[in-house]
Amino acid sequence: MAMDADRALVSRQCRRAVAGALVVLGVGCSASCISPSPPDPNATRDAAVDASHPHDASHPRDAQPGVDAGARDAGADSAADASPQRDAAASGDADATGDAGATGDAGATGDAGAGCDAGAGCQPGTPLLPEVLRNARDLGGIALGDAGAVVCGVLYRAAQPTELTAQDCAEFDRLGLRTVIDLRTEGERLAAPDSACVTWHADMTLAPMPVPASVSPEDYLTDLNEAASIRAAFDRFGDPAAYPILFHCVYGRDRTGILAAVALLTLGASREAVMADYMLSADAGMRVYPDSLTAVLDDIERRGGIDAYLQQSGVPAEDAAALRGQASCRR
Repeated sequence: MAMDADRALVSRQCRRAVAGALVVLGVGCSASCISPSPPDPNATRDAAVDASHPHDASHPRDAQPGVDAGARDAGADSAADASPQRDAAASGDADATGDAGATGDAGATGDAGAGCDAGAGCQPGTPLLPEVLRNARDLGGIALGDAGAVVCGVLYRAAQPTELTAQDCAEFDRLGLRTVIDLRTEGERLAAPDSACVTWHADMTLAPMPVPASVSPEDYLTDLNEAASIRAAFDRFGDPAAYPILFHCVYGRDRTGILAAVALLTLGASREAVMADYMLSADAGMRVYPDSLTAVLDDIERRGGIDAYLQQSGVPAEDAAALRGQASCRR
């Protein structure tokens, strides 16, 4: 798992150097910068199931999206999309203030010129493409302290984007994604591959985390400590040319919720704001486990805050700074 994530970093170093040069030259990161690549006509869905991790619908974590909410409550994370509205961020929850676990002044600063005009763009908790994706939402609009918010259209979380129809793909493609981060294991990816159209115009980054089979605090902490995958995700967060970014696991709740928590704390969100975002998975019909996410937030605080956690995980400070520059704004 660690080898998959670390190997993925190597091929991106040249791209990052090019992206840095484009930023210096003032080239933007809008969807229009993407050179469309045609869909692979030979792409097929590989339904092979990893023999070491059979997907049994009788197991709550492995239940498929068509079953009832109680059966889909065990190890899911989310895939998300990116929209071209990255400069129009909505105001978040004004009561969600503070800097839970975050050190420094990450939250109140951000992309120069990126304002957070109320009502412009997204609102926290609004489902994203509900007819196409499960448990998907834009992180934009979430409050960062009392003077900022997450920029709309740059960071998305969702469940796995599988079995998309041609019409679904057309809707999905309008989001303008440039990067998809897949937090699933190899066995999960083989059993339910992302639809081919998901990466027509986006790079795929593999950042596998262990399946949180019992969704316990211990399971969540195991995933939080998957340092190679955290580094792989932040390698993309640290590249201005990688946005908009969607990250997902299976159901968009557990592993996706952990990465969302780390990203939001890095941006300066409070514990309350992070937990409120996590709990929105209940609106998608999923059981949620706030005690397990609380263990994650407590562990980050115990380590000395989000900056200390990132340093201990081997995340370069410039990657965290780039995330703040791309995804936070001032009101």
